[in-house]
Amino acid sequence: MKNEIIVKNPESALIAGCGYVGGRVAAKWRSSGMRVFAITRSELKAEELKTAGITPVLLDLAQPTP
Repeated sequence: MKNEIIVKNPESALIAGCGYVGGRVAAKWRSSGMRVFAITRSELKAEELKTAGITPVLLDLAQPTP
């Protein structure tokens, strides 16, 4: 059985892990007009993402939230 996810004309996307590969994907999606969110643990990286037009979400997925 083949599993497929088909998304046509998405308006927004969330990337968990916006390093080299995720950053390139985020930039491509952003340039196509999508609103892109990216999870990061670093405030410095969050500022870089903002500069690139990507909405940062400050979150450490390894830490439980209250």
